[in-house]
Formats: sequence, structure tokens, C-alpha cells
Amino acid sequence: MTAIGVLATAIVIISAVAMWWLRRQQVAHRPRGGTALADATRRQLTALYAAVKRNVDEPSWSPSSVASAHGTAAGVEAALKREQCAEALALAEHAVAAAPRDPQAILLLAWAAVVGGHANAAGAAVYKLQAAGQLEALGPLGGYVAARARHLVFEQRAGATEAVPPLITAGDVAVVALARGQGGPMWMVGEVELGLDGDQARAAINEHRLETLACLQQVLDAATAEPTFVDAVYWVARLAIKAGLVDDGKALLTLIAPRMVGRPDAAAFARDLAALADPTAAFAAATKPPPPVPAEPPPLARGKRSKSLRVL
Repeated sequence: MTAIGVLATAIVIISAVAMWWLRRQQVAHRPRGGTALADATRRQLTALYAAVKRNVDEPSWSPSSVASAHGTAAGVEAALKREQCAEALALAEHAVAAAPRDPQAILLLAWAAVVGGHANAAGAAVYKLQAAGQLEALGPLGGYVAARARHLVFEQRAGATEAVPPLITAGDVAVVALARGQGGPMWMVGEVELGLDGDQARAAINEHRLETLACLQQVLDAATAEPTFVDAVYWVARLAIKAGLVDDGKALLTLIAPRMVGRPDAAAFARDLAALADPTAAFAAATKPPPPVPAEPPPLARGKRSKSLRVL
């Protein structure tokens, strides 16, 4: 019963987060037609792989190296490379406080927040940029941050807690289990008791796949624009695997492996490779009961970490 309860809870959360992030926040351009989209995405993944391979000896692209980059971008990027996310967030918050309507400052705040695992703050900053029609003009960093923030909100509302959730999460396991379902209603016991019929199960599977593909497409566009943007290429690979394009994702991970040495996300990268090498261990970890939910959200999620976040 415990496993069923955990599975069912993850399924419900998957559907709820799609409704919240896409409809309540009115995120535009949600893709429809999973099969056609997957085919188009696979072709773009093949093109990206070729571009990354052609540029394998080129220096990695740095967001702060762009001539139009915000004056604080170098400091934020340097702090993130040192794994000092709190420092990066403080720098970005000061930039927003100094110019609350500056899209580049808001993007820096979203970047620092999402790398630090603060999904709500990152999502709020990205939504502010989207609502103002400013996101597309912010280049590859804008696309990368937006995709990662969107997916982190999705993952955390499905029970994940890390800034880089495992490659195989409880939500992913739930969808796989549903896809292999034996038919008939599924009964869930928890705070509420309800049934999940075949149509609802198919809807949950579809929501998960389309949302993952939407995030993949956004970060794929960013990586295509800058094939040496290692952060974006890494997340393309992760999201491709989560979307079911496993071979394409694994090929990209193998290709960028030499560039991942010494990076702040090197440990997450190694964990991903281990999950691919032994999916059974990753599956077992994903099916463990989630930790208790704290009584109150962390200060940042309440928008009270500092005065500058209140502009969001």
C-alpha cells in the first residue's frame, strides 16, 4: 500500500503542476501532438550532436562573455562556478534592486535561483520576463534558464528537492508504471481517496511527456544557438532521456563528458551516468518514500529573503 500511495501521489502532483505552471501562469506555446513533436525534436537533437562534435575543441561559451551582458553577470557566473549559490543570488538581487525592470538583471536572478534550487523564485522571475515579452531577446541564457526553471517547478511539485533532481524521479517512475498498466481503475489512498481510470492515466502520461518535451525544446533551441554552451547541452541530454529519447540523450552525455570534469555539476553528471548504467538502483532510489513536507516553505519561496525579491 505504501508503494501504491507514493505512486498515486506522484501521479496526482504531475497533473496538478502542469495545470499550475501552464494554465495559471499562462505559459505560452505549449506543444501538442507528442509523436510529431518527438520526431522533430529527434532531428534537432541529431543536428545538435553534429554541431557539438564539430566544436568539441572550442572553448565553452560563457554567458558573461557576451558584449551586451549585464555588468553583474561575470560575478554571478563566477560565484556559480565556485558553487557559492547564495553569493550569486545576493549579487543578482542587488542588480534587481538597483534596476527592478532591467530584464538582464531579472534573468541573472532567475539563473542564480534555479541553480540554487529555488524553483518558485526562478519561476517568478522567468514569468515576469515572459509576461513583458522580454525573454526571447535574452539569447541562449534566457532559453536555458527558462527551460530549467519551468522543469524544476514541475519536478519539485512532484516531490523532488534537489536543484538537479535525479535522472529518474518518483514522477518518472509513476508515468512508466502507468504506461505499463494492466488496465482498470487505480485506487489511491492518502489524504484523499479517489480512483484513476484509464482516461485519467493516459492524461497523466500525456501531461508528463508533453511538459518534458516542451522544456526540452526550449533548452534545445538555446543549445543549438550556442553548441559550446555546456550547461544547455547537458540539460538537453537530461531532458531528452526523460522524454524517452534515451539514445539521443546518452550520445550527448558521452560527447560532453570531457567538458564536465571539474564543473560544479560534475557530481550530478556522474550520478546520471550511474543511473543509466544501472537503472534498477536509480529506480529503487526513486521509489523510496519522500521526506516529510516542512510546515512552512523556505523564506525564499515566500518571497521574503530580501527586499529585492518583492519586485517579482
